[in-house]
Amino acid sequence: MRYSALPNLCSVRVVRVVPGAPRTYAMEARATVVGPVDVAVTLYTHAHAYDLLLPAQRFDERVPAQAIPLFAARVFFTVPDDDALEALTANIATTNPYGPSCNVSHLVVSDALAPAGTAAPSAAELDARQALARSFDGGVNTITAATLRDAEPAPSCEHPYRNLQIVRKAASPYPAVALQRELGGTVIIEVNYDAQGRVVATRVRSGSGWPVLDAAAISAAEKTAYQPEIFRCESLPGYYLYTVEFMR
Repeated sequence: MRYSALPNLCSVRVVRVVPGAPRTYAMEARATVVGPVDVAVTLYTHAHAYDLLLPAQRFDERVPAQAIPLFAARVFFTVPDDDALEALTANIATTNPYGPSCNVSHLVVSDALAPAGTAAPSAAELDARQALARSFDGGVNTITAATLRDAEPAPSCEHPYRNLQIVRKAASPYPAVALQRELGGTVIIEVNYDAQGRVVATRVRSGSGWPVLDAAAISAAEKTAYQPEIFRCESLPGYYLYTVEFMR
């Protein structure tokens, strides 16, 4: 079996942010739609929150080698003070054509605040950050200004950020009838869970073509134990894309 977390089909996901000039940042976001869509971003420093609205944002660069088609956009923005960014959230704004069920993307910008257990940035990630910084240095992109929302109390808990964790992986036995008929395939199940990590809904995001295999994957996804994400000391509901490969 292989387990993976992927973006929701109607979400915008920020994958990296790098500083450029003073108070200026370059951001790379990804989406499953080309656009244009309105994107709403909330930026958090240690003591403030800022709104960054990106109207009619287009995602024009195809991201290669993804199971679900993804498109990337580079965004350049400024903040009105020198307080370094710590984290952000992003989502398609209320005008999005996909309805209110889209999931919010969360990103911890500072490596120093990365959730416990998070691996250090890989060589590929460092190269991607450098490429993003170089694109900013080109100076040919529109820069959008973030606006101050309000003072934001700094997170006060010991571990303000934590990634979603799989506490216990349920077994996914190969159905006997599928073995007998030599059926195989990959199933991706969207698991929606509440702020306590309890599964509240599942659905087949990408089926194997064989209902018996899809049903076995759903059963395993529902029996798996999840520990939800923590963002700025708050435990959050969310989703996880649970992938099972049935190999013949």
